[in-house]
Amino acid sequence: MSFSATIIGEGDLAEYDSFIERCSDALIYHTGDYLRCLRRILPESELSILGVRSAGALVGTLALLSRDGPVGRIANSLPYFGSHGDVIVDGNFRDKSRVSHELMALLSEFTRDQGFSAINIVSHPVKSHISEDAPSVGLQAWDYRTSFITHLPSEDNREAAIEAILRMCQQKTRNLVRKGLRSGFRIEIEDADASWNEFIRHHICSMNRIGGRHKSPAEFAAFRQAFEQRDQCRLYVARDGTTFAGALMNLYYRDCVEYFAPVAVADYRSQQVVSAIIAHAMCDAALSGHIRWNWGGTWRSQAGVRHFKAGWGPAEHDYQYWGKVTRPEIYELRSSQCVQFYPNYYIYPFGR
Repeated sequence: MSFSATIIGEGDLAEYDSFIERCSDALIYHTGDYLRCLRRILPESELSILGVRSAGALVGTLALLSRDGPVGRIANSLPYFGSHGDVIVDGNFRDKSRVSHELMALLSEFTRDQGFSAINIVSHPVKSHISEDAPSVGLQAWDYRTSFITHLPSEDNREAAIEAILRMCQQKTRNLVRKGLRSGFRIEIEDADASWNEFIRHHICSMNRIGGRHKSPAEFAAFRQAFEQRDQCRLYVARDGTTFAGALMNLYYRDCVEYFAPVAVADYRSQQVVSAIIAHAMCDAALSGHIRWNWGGTWRSQAGVRHFKAGWGPAEHDYQYWGKVTRPEIYELRSSQCVQFYPNYYIYPFGR
């Protein structure tokens, strides 16, 4: 069986979109819509999709975004808060390992041609295709995250769905959810600009309070533009009467829900407003046929976050960051300089 290599640019994503529809392992991060969204958020970046064809048809891809900086050009698959990249293979194609091998060879050639100073690939949280071939092209598993994925119950009414969700939870989480539900919040999906503005304002305040990196209004606008019209971006808002108490933004693709950005107003945290919103959104997802709730990647050091996610009864999956540095000057950059020069890109593990 013969293969041919191809590079798909940003202006020719129609074929790529059709290909992703055939890939059962694809997540929302692999869609053309998400890649377009990243380009709006990261306008200084260039999108390149490495592809492998068999009999003229795409059978495998690896999407890369790259950008220039003081120590050369950096490539990520994908940048922006650990967005998943990895090799994606046509679900109907049998020899998936051969496709991955061909794509890794193409990546090696493309890296040399582009003169990348460093590259990082965030692997699929469950089904990574590159683990066998990555070392052969100089990539090393230099970091990892843990993915927590809760499998949602299959029920046909809200009361049964809520009870099934509570049974999945650990006892402490179950008690917190019940407390939140008893607090009497009105929880609904809201799409008005005023609701989004309240959510964004409290998100920024919350992240500033804990010293975290917040997302900007322009970033949330990019997600709304890319996904809201197709009901793939939903903002759940909890109110105490008419007062904003908390919110949760999720992304939806196929049977999977991506837990994306929660926020609780300080005065309502003790009433477990976020737990109530999550349970409400989980219930909606289960009733609409969604199967997986992906809590997102978590660092080893995030003990509190890991404990919170684990309370909702998920399966845990460790996944790798694969990367290499080709210019040693990269290691002379302090972590603050990496963030300044290459914002939203993963350069190398700072702790190494």
